[in-house]
Amino acid sequence: MPKKTFPALVNHHDCETLTTLTVENAPRDGSLGRNRRYRKGANSITSCAIITTAANELVNHLHDRMPAILQPESYDVWLDPETDLTVLKKLLSPFPSSKMKSHPVSSAVNYPENNSVELIVPVDAELGTTPSLF
Repeated sequence: MPKKTFPALVNHHDCETLTTLTVENAPRDGSLGRNRRYRKGANSITSCAIITTAANELVNHLHDRMPAILQPESYDVWLDPETDLTVLKKLLSPFPSSKMKSHPVSSAVNYPENNSVELIVPVDAELGTTPSLF
């Protein structure tokens, strides 16, 4: 039986910023103009990919993968072009679920035209409504 899924807000338990691992491909031919915008006629564009890893215990009920999240003490290691590949692979471990929290949010987050703070308000996952306080 497939997992019953619902949109959720997942963040650091102390509401600190979570840094996800990404790789970027930027052209080296000068085709990017000011503010890194793509210039017409250039042969390549800047692209970015989010690196994923296995889901931790908190995220596993939502999906089997999650973004790879970097611990602050590993920032310099990740950014150093001389870091050995085996060291980098170790950074791809799932972020500890004990340092995260999650709650269901409205399915309105699935539509890009929606952009408001109400999108992160906790809702009842079963009904898709804001939980009753009484």
